[in-house]
Amino acid sequence: MAKATPRSKCLKAIQLLARISNADENGYCTCVSCGALHHYKEMDGGHFIPKGSSSYWSLEIENVKPQCKGCNGFVMV
Repeated sequence: MAKATPRSKCLKAIQLLARISNADENGYCTCVSCGALHHYKEMDGGHFIPKGSSSYWSLEIENVKPQCKGCNGFVMV
């Protein structure tokens, strides 16, 4: 298994921060894309401007919002 880079650690942290900071007192937040309500642990931190497009925007909290796995594209059909 590859060692986590500082950038990957920061990405993970900013995505967690985006989900927690948008959650209610019970830990639930709304998907920015479809409006579904899920616990923050079941959501992704979705990037409005894709991570690969800019190293600057990938770590900006304004670019990361709670997004359900389906809307973020990680659900297998």
